[in-house]
This record gives sequence, C-alpha cells and structure tokens, in this order.
Amino acid sequence: MKKTISLAIGLFLFFNGTLLAGEGPSAEVSETLSQDKKNDKLYDGIGLGPEKLWRISPGFEHSTVFDSNVNREPRDHANHDVIMHFIPSVALSRIGSNFGILSDYEMDYQLYLRDSDQSSFNHRLNHKMWYKSDRLTAKVSEKFGWVKTYATTEQSERRTVIFNELNPEVIYRLTSKTSASAIYRNYLFHYKDSILRANSYVQNDIGGRVYYHATAKTDLFVQGSAIFTDYYESGPFDSNGFGIYGGAIGEVTDKILLTLKTGFEGREYDNKSINSFYNWVGEGALRYRLTSKTDATLMAKRGIEESVYQNTGWYEFNRVGLNFQYHVTHNIIAELGGSFQNNQYPRETAEGLVLKKRKDNLAIAETKLIWEPLHNLSLGLGYTLSNRISNFDEYDYIDHMAEASVSYKI
Repeated sequence: MKKTISLAIGLFLFFNGTLLAGEGPSAEVSETLSQDKKNDKLYDGIGLGPEKLWRISPGFEHSTVFDSNVNREPRDHANHDVIMHFIPSVALSRIGSNFGILSDYEMDYQLYLRDSDQSSFNHRLNHKMWYKSDRLTAKVSEKFGWVKTYATTEQSERRTVIFNELNPEVIYRLTSKTSASAIYRNYLFHYKDSILRANSYVQNDIGGRVYYHATAKTDLFVQGSAIFTDYYESGPFDSNGFGIYGGAIGEVTDKILLTLKTGFEGREYDNKSINSFYNWVGEGALRYRLTSKTDATLMAKRGIEESVYQNTGWYEFNRVGLNFQYHVTHNIIAELGGSFQNNQYPRETAEGLVLKKRKDNLAIAETKLIWEPLHNLSLGLGYTLSNRISNFDEYDYIDHMAEASVSYKI
C-alpha cells in the first residue's frame, strides 16, 4: 500500500533541474562541475555603483518542447503535448578580493497547448555568498524553487512542490596543509497538493570536516554528520541517522577536475515496521579534457530516497552517466550524453493482486547542439530519449522529447 497515491510511475532525467528530493547532484558537485559557464555569464551585465563592482544581468529564454509521453505512462496510454517555455531572469553579482555574492532568479511559465490544466508558473532562486580572510572562510549557498514538476523518479504525475536547500560552512585554517570546518545542510521538500502533503519533510545534516590541502588546487577531506528527517505533516516516517564520508575536491591536473564524496550511512525510522538502512553511499563527478575541443564528464551517485509507499519508507538508487562536449567551432557546441539508473525497494509492495519487491531500470540518452551567433545570444536544438523497465509492467514507459530554444542574457 502507498502512503497517499495509487500510481508511482517514474521519470528519469539525469542530473538536471527536474530531479528534486535529493536525487540530483549535491550543491558541491553542481558548483564544481556544472555551473562554470553560467557563473561566467554573471560577471557580464550592467555595472552598478561608482566602481562598477555590482553587476546586474537580465535575460530571457524561450523554448518549445514536444513531449511524446507527458504523463510517463505505458506505451498504449501515452499522451503527447507541446510545451512552450517563457523564462525571464535576472542575476546580481559582486566579486571582490575577500567578499563575493552571486544571486539569480528565473520565472518559467510553461504553457501546455493540448492539456491547459498542466500549464504553470515556476520560480527558482539561487544564492551564493562567501567571505575569505587569511585563516577564516565562510560561505553559504541556497537553492529555492516553487515548481510544478516530476518530483522523483518514483512518480509520474507532475506535482507542485516547494523546495529549499541551505548549505552554510565555516572553515578555519589550522596549518598550511590542514583546515577544519563546521557544516550544516537544511533541506525542505513540501508538496502543495493535498493528496501528497503528508509526504512533506525537512532534513537537517549537522557535522564537521577536516581538510588536507594536498596541492594548491586539490583538497582531500573526511566528514562526519548527524542526519535528522522530520515529516512535519504526518510523523510516522521520521528518522535519525549518521554519515561518515571521505572525498576530494579540486583540479587534479590541468585536464582533470574531480569532486568525490563517499562513505557509510545509517538510518533508523521511528516507525519500527520500516526497514533500517545501513550501507555505503557516494557521489562523484570526473571531468577530463580529451582534446583542446573535447571534454568528457563521468558522474555517479548511490544512496536512498524517501518513498511514497507506506510500508517501505525509502528505496535505494544507483546511477551512472557519461557526457561528451565537443566544440565544433568557437561558437558551436555539440553534446552527447547517456545514463542508467537502478531503483530497488527493501520490501514487497502491492499493485492490484501482485505482491513483490519493486525494481526499476531507467535509461536516458540525449543530444544537444548550441550555437552562439552573437555575444550572449544562443540558439539550441535538443533530443532526449527516456526508457523505464520495471518488474511491474504498469510502470514501464518510453518517452521522446524534442526541443528548440533561444536565449539572450546580458
């Protein structure tokens, strides 16, 4: 039996903004590997103030997407639609020698031409601030969203959710080679739809790190955290746990950029009928420059995610992906990527008269072509194929998405 809904057909979109509830990359991986180009754009824009230290960068993006299976249903029930995205945005930045701030907001109005009930306004707001002195570094990042989307790979219906992830860290340099820090993560995931509101939760991770500065550009670390999950709308799915990790962050060589965090996690639920979790987890990304024009990025993540099934509480996922980026010319970029994910459940779940442990295999392949004919103006074409195979036939689906976009940001 499920907590509140009767269907849980998954969507798999690897490491992008539609994966919520902890399934996407951590803020650390995203910051290190995925935001290079976007953050460079924030340094452009219109200068403010007497020394032009503050920069404001407005922008607008439009895309049209054809989706062959909007509700991620089996082949004989698939419904297609054309979705138009209208995305105004604004970014504010100040980059100084000791202090910096980056902030950007975008509003995405999604217009569904066939099923207008699916149309929605979506809001995303990202902040990052830091302060550095000789020995002390303080930094904080925050990601907020009020969106209608596919909340997890377990579900197929688009739900309206509010999420907010706050990550402050204070680092003190002990010696030329070592530093210690206090870290905290607060993650809110709230369903606006009443049918799933009981699955809303807040997760708090509190801990510390010790860094070893192996080189000028590479840090090794060990970390310990206490993890508390509170289902504030219900209660029986609350849990307490811990995590012990090790990892590396930085530029290993001129060609290799690495982010790695792996270790062991344990979790006990207040509801003793839900299986405890004790296993190794990890996530990482490795970017390697194959040639002067070609980059390859390998990403992987293993962990658990909160489930909507009443008797399981969580499911385990393992995901791996590979992406290639090729600079055809100075203003044309081609991308090709693929990924695979496996979801496994610790206990049997019922679908009709069938009772067994659910297992899902999800795969995605995508290609993109981006052309920048003018500074800050980009045109794009993309195609994505998603396929899910489950041991419950009703959760199988195939989806084709084609997209054309235009974007201009000062």
